[in-house]
Amino acid sequence: MSSLCKCLWLVVCVISVMSSLCNPC
Repeated sequence: MSSLCKCLWLVVCVISVMSSLCNPC
């Protein structure tokens, strides 16, 4: 359960970083 939560958090973090790199403010 904890590892799944970490995995989901990591995926969300990577997606947000990638989207900010693709669309710089």
